[in-house]
Amino acid sequence: MLVCGDDADAKAVVMKLIEDLGVRALDAGPLTMASVLEGLTAVMVRLNNADFLTLALIGGGVVLVGYFIFKS
Repeated sequence: MLVCGDDADAKAVVMKLIEDLGVRALDAGPLTMASVLEGLTAVMVRLNNADFLTLALIGGGVVLVGYFIFKS
């Protein structure tokens, strides 16, 4: 899940809650990025519905380029 905000402490708390649910939380930057994330919502909903399997089989999808997470 992409998270944006201007308060680093609050963002850390929200990201921890998301990860506690078993979902990867990604820092998407400052609050000004919220409008960009809103635009991605429709795409993400579409990819998460039943048609996702069809898209995956034909090579469709969304790739976040240049973001690597290393966890021990």
